[in-house]
Amino acid sequence: ISNNLTVFFNNFNNLAIAGRLDKQSEGLLILSNDGKWIENLCNPKFEKEKEYDVILDKKPNEEFIKLFTSGVLIGKYITKTCQCKIIDDFSIRVILKEGKNRQIRKMCKTLGYSVLMLRRTRIHHFKLGSLNEGEYIKANVSSTFSWLYKFVKKNQLTNNILKYQKKIKFLYLNLQSLEKEFYTFFIII
Repeated sequence: ISNNLTVFFNNFNNLAIAGRLDKQSEGLLILSNDGKWIENLCNPKFEKEKEYDVILDKKPNEEFIKLFTSGVLIGKYITKTCQCKIIDDFSIRVILKEGKNRQIRKMCKTLGYSVLMLRRTRIHHFKLGSLNEGEYIKANVSSTFSWLYKFVKKNQLTNNILKYQKKIKFLYLNLQSLEKEFYTFFIII
């Protein structure tokens, strides 16, 4: 998108965005008219995972992975530990629980690598899946939280979970009546 998302989504009011992508990156964005829900997805204090597929300019080795996962000095900040694994000759998969500006690109540069392609494939439990550039899925809040209700119902393993099941079912049923919506996008900005 050559301008910004407000032009692309001009028929939707008060949208907040979960996560940023720089102009050279692509991948999953989640937009919602529920700013508190977006804050819960984005704020590093909630430690929600963000997953990225990255193509590098040269083959990563085990030393790169070790340094990358233990935290890298970018500017005056040392990144938090993260997960990183080699996918193939030039590709890695990175899972962060924070999201500093251009963090993966800066970490790679500090370690002597350049990022050729960066795609966010997941935010928390929301996955990019088979969405193509510019496509989006519109869903209401009740369908978003149905996974939680199904999980608790399926995994009644302890009295603790049983104790909370009624509350979660109540929350789930009440959410069906709300008119809030969220949108997921795979987009190249």
